[in-house]
Amino acid sequence: MDKAFIDTSFWLALLYDEEIYHKQVFAVFKNLKSSDCQIYTSNLVLHETLTRIVTKSSWQNCQKFLKLVDDLKNARRLGEITLDAGVERDAYSAFVKYHEHKLSFIDASIIAMVKKFKIDTLLTLDAGFRKIKLNTLPYLG
Repeated sequence: MDKAFIDTSFWLALLYDEEIYHKQVFAVFKNLKSSDCQIYTSNLVLHETLTRIVTKSSWQNCQKFLKLVDDLKNARRLGEITLDAGVERDAYSAFVKYHEHKLSFIDASIIAMVKKFKIDTLLTLDAGFRKIKLNTLPYLG
């Protein structure tokens, strides 16, 4: 794996020990950090993750998440892709194309970014991405 993109569901399972797939996600993340793989996420995913954290738990967990993201960015291990007009247009197309899967617009933006930036693996717990044949980890069956 050369490039991986982290989705909100992966970030949340990584952050919360009590999440059902925390151990699997943590193992994937640990292997990823010790590899040469470049990790990406997007501004939209970060916004969504922060919103989910603050509504699900606490400000302290938001700070923990922000520190993790900052540490990864400072170590040049995490790149943040910002939605631009081209990606937004592609996201709208993906949103329409895959409407039967009931993906969110943020999910559609992930599809557009993965394709545009030739990212080979999506780190997610969302089975909807597997339905449209994206390469995802962890594999949960």
